[in-house]
Amino acid sequence: MKNFLVAFLIFLVWALFALWLFSWLVPSSRLISENVTSTSEIEKIKDLNKSDSTLIEEEKNTGGEISEDTLARIKNIAHVVTGIKALNEDNDIIFAFDEGISFKKNHNTILSNPSIVDYKYKVNSYLIEHPDQEVHINSLYSADENIKNPNLGVQRGMLIKKILVNTGVPAEKIVVKSIIKNLKFDNDSIYKNAIDFQFAKLNKDRIANQVEEVTVMDVPDSMLFYPNYSYEGLLADKKLQELATKINQITTQNPYLKVIIVGYTDNLNDANENYRMGLVYAQEIKAYLVKKGFVKEDRISAISNGEMYPIHSNSTEEGRRLNKRIEIKFK
Repeated sequence: MKNFLVAFLIFLVWALFALWLFSWLVPSSRLISENVTSTSEIEKIKDLNKSDSTLIEEEKNTGGEISEDTLARIKNIAHVVTGIKALNEDNDIIFAFDEGISFKKNHNTILSNPSIVDYKYKVNSYLIEHPDQEVHINSLYSADENIKNPNLGVQRGMLIKKILVNTGVPAEKIVVKSIIKNLKFDNDSIYKNAIDFQFAKLNKDRIANQVEEVTVMDVPDSMLFYPNYSYEGLLADKKLQELATKINQITTQNPYLKVIIVGYTDNLNDANENYRMGLVYAQEIKAYLVKKGFVKEDRISAISNGEMYPIHSNSTEEGRRLNKRIEIKFK
């Protein structure tokens, strides 16, 4: 009996030593046992993968059941959410949703569920509360998608920028960043999490150096232009350069827009000649915009309406001058 008790005590000592050694070698197990003491708390952590990060604050008001260490780990776990989210400079979650903004392969449109529409208000509210911050739109596109200029990541990001601007976010505080990845599309060629947001310190140098931007709200249906001509043809003067810069701003901000250059004349010649001359005028404007790099050739076309649709009487010199015009349409 004595030998049995001695053996049992030796076994008990070694067992306690083994438990101590195990807890020392595996500290994460100790963390979980100390900080998460119930199944309900574990479920709350899992639930953060499906909800807005504001639930973290709600957890703090539940009577102190979860420690600050656990809250910190909850924030880290929340980074694996598959829906749309926004991070600050320290990569802390500002907001997150269980669904993302999607797109279809080789298309520049975006798809989103009405349940996440509040993301635009959250971005706007955060920037109002933090006037020294700007927001970066991280827009994904796939390496195996069609080659576009600008790329599809930029085009999709610009659509999100338009939504934010229409919500009240200053355009100069929005930066679009396209990110190329090898994306896995579903059976309908849809990728379900195309957009994320990152808040960063406002870059005042970038704002000071950027060209004035024109948002979709500023895009007119059409613009009238009266070019100057020399004996050699279209005169590339300051007036034409200003028009080209304006068109470049509009098309850059709105990558889905097409530009149509329409030539018009007075009625001094016959209808066929007037049609030909109207087309010559339109093609010269198009050639200038493409050659100087203001607009990509696949986004611009030139047509003629000749002497049709006069806007003034052709019975006076001034009326004929005003009818001999270029109309720039955006489609």
